[in-house]
Amino acid sequence: MRNSASVCSCCGFAHPYIGFIYRWTNTDNGKWYIGSHAGCAEDGYIGSGIAFRRALRAHGLDKFERDILFFCITSQRDLLDFEEEILIQIDARNDRQSYNLKNKGIGQDPEFARAFFTGRAQTEEQKTKRKQTVETLGLFKGNLNGRSQAVVCLNTGQVFDYARLAASAIGGTEPGISEACKKGYLHRGSEWMFAAEWEAAGNPDHHPQYEARARSKWRIVRLSDGEIFDSAAHAGRTLNCTAMTISVAVDCPTKSAGGHYWMSEARWREEGEPLRIFKPFDRSRGKVVDVTTGTIYPSAGACARANAITSEGVMATLKGKTKTGRFMFVEDWEVAGRPVHPIEKKRQKRSVKNVETGQTFHSLTEAAKFAGGTPSGLQLAIENVRPYKGMRYEYTDCGHGQAQPLPSISAEHG
Repeated sequence: MRNSASVCSCCGFAHPYIGFIYRWTNTDNGKWYIGSHAGCAEDGYIGSGIAFRRALRAHGLDKFERDILFFCITSQRDLLDFEEEILIQIDARNDRQSYNLKNKGIGQDPEFARAFFTGRAQTEEQKTKRKQTVETLGLFKGNLNGRSQAVVCLNTGQVFDYARLAASAIGGTEPGISEACKKGYLHRGSEWMFAAEWEAAGNPDHHPQYEARARSKWRIVRLSDGEIFDSAAHAGRTLNCTAMTISVAVDCPTKSAGGHYWMSEARWREEGEPLRIFKPFDRSRGKVVDVTTGTIYPSAGACARANAITSEGVMATLKGKTKTGRFMFVEDWEVAGRPVHPIEKKRQKRSVKNVETGQTFHSLTEAAKFAGGTPSGLQLAIENVRPYKGMRYEYTDCGHGQAQPLPSISAEHG
């Protein structure tokens, strides 16, 4: 216990306590931080929590108010134990209004933590356990240590005598390459292995642990040339487009992104590694004519704006999805002999088949009712060749919307 007769150099008074537990409250958002300090309440100590210090820099000290909750007159150990007990009782770590990142008292006061552990001798059991841990992690030279072993970049096949040379070549770090070799992670977008393990495994193209991880399922293929990318984000960075557009193109075979068609690697290999060249849209092919007036528009959008309807409605008419064909592509209009009256089309019901169960339905409405969805949602899923409500459907005929194999390069170019 501190001598009550001693005078504090900070406040000029003699106080019996050796420390205190405090709480800082952010007056802007009500968030709080609880900590302890071994010293005088007037010595200027604020707190050492990481999240709390960031909040101080963001809001300023004038936005915080301090309350002293308890004074401790016994020992520093009791002070920290009492702080920890409070944090555990209120579960400060999991409270969204708390800046406390853990329910621990020790370590919050750096000065005491340093004094508490300095000079404490380790037992033989602790020394043995620490040595075993060091050996297991490969911290000794030559024991699975990327800094002392030759490493190979699996993307290029280049071998480096040790990790520092590899890090210098790619602008990476030695620990990052070592971690990639041990656990199959990517470092600077490349896969790495220890050269000895790589040769023993038969010079594989991918790290065995990387293949076993879920991330390997993210790989996609650019169908123009068969190049494989680790993810849509990786492809997006390479082609300067968004990962979202590429992901949509992967899920929908009729869509493209970045001037290419895309497919997941697993599906690509299942279908025999097909290739497919993207052909840019011919703007001249997009001219639209209003059959009733003979007016020609440069695009479906211009037609929609001139007639005060939506472009989706115009496109539905152009694709033959409406009963009355008021709008046609100019090219189709010329082939049809330039009709002057809308072409009446009798809408026919199309039977739908559940691919998983083999059950056949007489119409989209009947199939949608069975699936617990809407006809429009089911139709969109069939046209984009994707599951609906966890199951795949297709039209029983060979018309529009049924899954078709992707054409090869030779098929498209004759």
